[in-house]
Amino acid sequence: MKKYIAIFCFFLLFANCTEDKEMLEKIIGTWKCVNWSSKSNPANQCTDQVKFVFNADKSYASFLGTADQGSFFISNKMLTVKPKDKLTFSVKIESVSKDSMLFIMNSAGDIEYLQLIKE
Repeated sequence: MKKYIAIFCFFLLFANCTEDKEMLEKIIGTWKCVNWSSKSNPANQCTDQVKFVFNADKSYASFLGTADQGSFFISNKMLTVKPKDKLTFSVKIESVSKDSMLFIMNSAGDIEYLQLIKE
């Protein structure tokens, strides 16, 4: 029985690592905001200045009115970013394809949805 549990755990770990690697490959590139809304404010909050750049070396830059840079990693469908000189935070990658991505974020208890398309 222990042998089967160990094999099952290995399979889960391998499957999760494969999914994270596939997400990492898809996320690389420049993304612009097409829709940013929240449960409390369903109006689109995107501007043409909201942009993210994810690089293969796991560095990133974000432009949300002001520029940020740092590093990132993906684990269990969570994108964790570590901005330079700021607090680390995570967002859920709800979906990602070669040309679109959807983040779900929690901002002080308010659920936000950020939809991006690849430039």
